[in-house]
Amino acid sequence: MPQLAIDATCLPQYDKLDKPTRERLIAATRKFRELSLDALLAHPDLRIRPLPEGQDPRIRTFRISDSWTGVMLAPESGETFLLVHLLPRDSAEDWALDQRHDVNPVMGTLERRDATALGQVSGGPEGGAPDADDAAATEAP
Repeated sequence: MPQLAIDATCLPQYDKLDKPTRERLIAATRKFRELSLDALLAHPDLRIRPLPEGQDPRIRTFRISDSWTGVMLAPESGETFLLVHLLPRDSAEDWALDQRHDVNPVMGTLERRDATALGQVSGGPEGGAPDADDAAATEAP
């Protein structure tokens, strides 16, 4: 059966939810435990959707209420999803489009990166590697 794990970064966002929205989130997490994976993905109230143009193909959004959306990572294997962010519906997809999630190989923790910002930093002349002429000029004969 599917499960929904919750990343600790969601706790401050959870505090922003009103009581009815919190209850809907709890009901949504219950559906993850009660339904098969196929039934969960097809559930009309949850509306689990991948992002069409996202940086991270594992990101899915799901409907918590008319005004709040959950952003989660779909599992590469198994059936455990990871809730990584709670956002107002109007901004959830825009936020999720630029996010990239990886597991730190040393610490074993989840790392979230803004992929667009990283592309801008590493694509500039200051962030790139020196070209062959510069590297040759700094070597001793």
